[in-house]
Amino acid sequence: MRGGAAVIRWLGTKKIKLDTIVLPGGFAKRKKEPHVRDLAESIKRGGVISLPVVSDKPRKLVAGGDRLAALMLLKVPAHEVRIVRGTPQELEELMLEENLLRRRTDDYAAMTRRLVELRTGDIEAADRKAAVEAVVADEVAGDFPVEATVNEEPLPTGRPKSAKGKAREEVAKELGKTPEAIRSAEKRAKAKEEAAEQEDVKPGADPGEPMQPPVETYGLPLVNAEDAYFLVVTQESLKKVDALLRKAQGALLDTAADNSIAGVLSSPIRAALHQLAADVRAAIPVAVCPYCKRREDRVSNCGACKRTGFVGSETMLGLADELRLGGEQAMVSGPRGLVPYAAKGKTPGPAKGARRLIVTDENGDEIPVDE
Repeated sequence: MRGGAAVIRWLGTKKIKLDTIVLPGGFAKRKKEPHVRDLAESIKRGGVISLPVVSDKPRKLVAGGDRLAALMLLKVPAHEVRIVRGTPQELEELMLEENLLRRRTDDYAAMTRRLVELRTGDIEAADRKAAVEAVVADEVAGDFPVEATVNEEPLPTGRPKSAKGKAREEVAKELGKTPEAIRSAEKRAKAKEEAAEQEDVKPGADPGEPMQPPVETYGLPLVNAEDAYFLVVTQESLKKVDALLRKAQGALLDTAADNSIAGVLSSPIRAALHQLAADVRAAIPVAVCPYCKRREDRVSNCGACKRTGFVGSETMLGLADELRLGGEQAMVSGPRGLVPYAAKGKTPGPAKGARRLIVTDENGDEIPVDE
């Protein structure tokens, strides 16, 4: 038990198909990293020493991304994983601990700061529960008076340690560092975040000037110069909103640190902000819609991109390999299956050997690609 929070449940191991796991955005890039290729060679020789961790429902990757990427490089269709069940906050804490202990990335300071924030919330919740239990105990004791005794234990001196201070000590102990090192990491992350907030949106070019599309285009001319400009503006704007939401979450934690009333009031707001920040990050466009590829006869009826022609990282998770093909091999989703992007006409027939494509959300509900 950490900070009084409920412990996540480990449900044992299970062999599952790797393509059923919901993966984070940018996972394809991870498979190309040199250290992942080295890991794949090691796994080929001696197997997986520590299994990847996947949440129960839905099956999302929690920890072990490099190991899972290495298994995919080896074209392993199914493998044993550890199944875990917990709240979104508990699973996020587990993911942060895993990355901070096993990997050194550019986001180390930011992840450290986020882990301290989550752990602070756990401790605040435990303190509020203890305060309520103490009040109840006092009321019960008042009904059954006992002989007074003298408490000879010395009273604590100095200012009581805040929830954030306790959280910082917990994180420091888990990572094998000092509380001051954790505090320094928090400061670095905060300074980087504030610097990013102060920067104006700088797309780097005016509309009409040639610039590389800031999204996946499958090797096709699907984004013109004006679109590229406004895509950059949109990406930078949403990233700025995300940074502000993260700052708001931190401010609520600071406000509630020494105030149980503020803690109770801010808890549902923090949960709402956390979900909103996740929605904002998922909305950042990363690719031309793989299903319609902005083809005029497809995009107006495409449910995957909501007729915008662009999608975020979540839509790219678990995508069929055929829809990732580019150039002359590029495919789009048709009424009766996958068809070549180059096929003309509003109702092209399915390609030879095509199969019907069903798009579902994380709950397994079908997303209508065509109306």
